Amino acid sequence: MVLKKVIVGFIFLFGFSYHSFTQKVCLVLSGGGAKGASHIGVIQALEENNIPIDCIAGVSMGAIIGGMYASGYSTEEMKSILLSDYFLNIVSGEIPEKYKFFMKQESANATWIDLKLNYDSVKASSILPGNIVSPLLMDFEFLEIFSPSNAVSANNFDSLMVPLRFVAADIAAKKAVIFRRGDLAVGLRATMTFPFYFKPVRIDGKLMFDGGMYNNFPIDVAISEFNPDVIIGSKAASNYEEPDENDLVSQIQTMLMQNTSYSVPEDKGVLIDPELISVSLLDFSHTEELIDSAYKATIDKMEEIKHFIKRATRKEDVEAKRDRFNAKKPPFIINDVQVNGLNENQEEYVRRSLLRYSGQMTIEDLKIEYFKLLSEEYVKNVYPTVVYDKNTGFYDLHLDFKRERNLLLQFGGNISSAPINEAYVGVKWDYLSNIALCVKASSYIGRFYSSAQLDARVDIPFKTPVYIKSTLSFNQWDYFKTSTYFFEDKKPSYLIQNESHIDLHLGIPAGNSASVDFSGASSRSLDEYYQSNTFSRSDTADKTYLDLFSGSFQYEVNTLNKKQYANKGSGLLVSVKYIKGDETYEPGSTAGDSDPLNKLVEWVQFRVKYNSYFRNIGIFTLGLYVEVFMSSQELHNNYVSSVLSAPAFQPIPESKTLFFPNFRAYNYGAGGLRGIFALHKSIDFRMEGYFFQPYQEILENQDKTAQLGPLFDNGYYMGSAAFVYHSPIGPLSLSLNYYDQETDQFSFLFNIGYIIFNKRAID
Repeated sequence: MVLKKVIVGFIFLFGFSYHSFTQKVCLVLSGGGAKGASHIGVIQALEENNIPIDCIAGVSMGAIIGGMYASGYSTEEMKSILLSDYFLNIVSGEIPEKYKFFMKQESANATWIDLKLNYDSVKASSILPGNIVSPLLMDFEFLEIFSPSNAVSANNFDSLMVPLRFVAADIAAKKAVIFRRGDLAVGLRATMTFPFYFKPVRIDGKLMFDGGMYNNFPIDVAISEFNPDVIIGSKAASNYEEPDENDLVSQIQTMLMQNTSYSVPEDKGVLIDPELISVSLLDFSHTEELIDSAYKATIDKMEEIKHFIKRATRKEDVEAKRDRFNAKKPPFIINDVQVNGLNENQEEYVRRSLLRYSGQMTIEDLKIEYFKLLSEEYVKNVYPTVVYDKNTGFYDLHLDFKRERNLLLQFGGNISSAPINEAYVGVKWDYLSNIALCVKASSYIGRFYSSAQLDARVDIPFKTPVYIKSTLSFNQWDYFKTSTYFFEDKKPSYLIQNESHIDLHLGIPAGNSASVDFSGASSRSLDEYYQSNTFSRSDTADKTYLDLFSGSFQYEVNTLNKKQYANKGSGLLVSVKYIKGDETYEPGSTAGDSDPLNKLVEWVQFRVKYNSYFRNIGIFTLGLYVEVFMSSQELHNNYVSSVLSAPAFQPIPESKTLFFPNFRAYNYGAGGLRGIFALHKSIDFRMEGYFFQPYQEILENQDKTAQLGPLFDNGYYMGSAAFVYHSPIGPLSLSLNYYDQETDQFSFLFNIGYIIFNKRAID
């Protein structure tokens, strides 16, 4: 009898021990957008308290965190990724400066809005964008983060470091889809694709969206897929409140998202429901606070968790398991590139653009060349995947292209409290074969500045890329003053500059952020002016013609983040230009005894511009601007013409619209500081101050001829204080500007848009 009791007791103890040993713990992670980062705090607390995580079910951001953990990333590594500036680039769609390819960037213009369409298929629905955030960087980063672990698991999510399931939404079939195997990077990209924010991905011919639309807390998936003994649920989301009739976003979210039950069966486990601050879907600026809140909430629930879980897994054992899994990841080396969706010649262009290295490419080498390629308008609509080849031990890159719309319409301009209003319109056509061709026509229409320009550019994907570009441009600057926008003084404007030029450029890159440009140009300019401000309607203006040929070399580096009112990055321009031609002068009725003139002119000019934002102290950024210009150009036959032909120092946007003789010279040095206070992520307060020092000032004689003054005789100051709102279409600014020793030293300007003009022929 005693022996029987001993045997029964032994069997009971063995059974209890076996059950405890085989007890399966599943972690379920909800969606929640940026709030989903809090799941990292839950995982950290569980690991530190030796709580096992045997499997994971997640959705949306919960699937991303779960996928990273299952792919061998520690909580510290996940924190490092989510807290980095680079991650903010990913969720905003902004390509980091190090991957932008300056040589392919379009010259700055005043456009506000770009509309893309196909000239042979114009539909309103095709003009509207399908997503708010560009997916280009996100798609590549998902590939980089998850592909090595996918190679280890051979596309089977049970073979990851921790078995994983997640959910995406098939909105055509109106159902949730559970992912058990396949391309991990593609599946996780699908599960967080919230409509309108991100572009959907196509899997097995079906468009996939955020799984949280149908199941934002996949407890049922965990139970059906893993049959766990214990569930630990982490909640970072909630059902939307009643939508506001004045809030379109809340209405759309409510329509898209089905209500979810955020609960764990009481006999099955524990729900971690931290108190999280309210943040928008993509606001990851509070990630650390969210993680800490979830960590604390998990610690507070630890006794309850341990009540359910009868086994422990030491953190050291988890780290060893992670190390073993990561050691299996093959080096991320690209062996070949497969291109789909393009014709043979276009495919050749893509391959030659990417494969500049002999043999295999590291993922970092590929990333540099990949984003160079995507800097071109022709090929931006692409989705990358990789396939691991066990035979070679390398990865093959697959690029699925959908040709970018080949016609681009641009609209923009400037609306100002000063009489410098203008409209900008551009039309650009792209053609891709074994070379890339772009043709663009654009125009500025305004009272101060008018222009028509035609550009043609060919990019050739040699081992060192080359572009050949030609520009035909017609420009007019009409300097005038008027007291009203609606009634125009019919007196002739006292100073008008007309210019036309055609040029040819050959350019090569000098690194990602720099280019070298060789050019030749032929230009004709006509300056019409009065040598006195006292004139009548019957007077005729003086005219100075310059017919010039020029050749130049230019080196330019540019990482500035905005084309006007930049607040990050730097720029350097060094140019040398040789100019030769004819000057012709035709005196007008106010010229006195001046005679007509025709003479040969020839000079060499050298320019350096340096612009950098380099010092950040909290919300304050310090910038430096320096400009040096040297020239062998000689004076013209009269003062006005001499000043008109002299280069101008114009560091403040408004100064580009004003004619200030004090800030013009054939040789000068100038510079200043820029202080920027970031009042909001889109609002800056700028203070700028500059000093302009001509080598020899251009002075007017009594007979209206010109002479050069003493060396370094006078210097002049310029300054500005401005509030700038960086809106989605361009800057809105309110500025107070100061110009030393001018008749009107102070000006007050409200401006919407860009004060940007086409480049002059001899700049």
